Amino acid sequence: MSSKPASTSESLLDELQTTLAHGTVARRVETLRRVTDLFISGAVDFSDEQIALFDDVFQCLTDRIETAAKALLANRLAPIDTAPRSLFARWRSMT
Repeated sequence: MSSKPASTSESLLDELQTTLAHGTVARRVETLRRVTDLFISGAVDFSDEQIALFDDVFQCLTDRIETAAKALLANRLAPIDTAPRSLFARWRSMT
């Protein structure tokens, strides 16, 4: 087993924590892109609990970003059957 995935995950977790605490909108968007990439790469294998965790992370990252970034996220996740749906429901209720 390679240490690269663990290192990448730890790096992303550190970035996520920093971004949520102090990140600019641009940094949130970039972190959102990376988290989305991670989700897409393993979506078929994630448990319901893991998908719920991604949903929480997506919601935190999208709280203060522009509509265009939210639309990009929605477009990337829409074709994935296991994508977290509560995020989309939350956005619909806000419009």
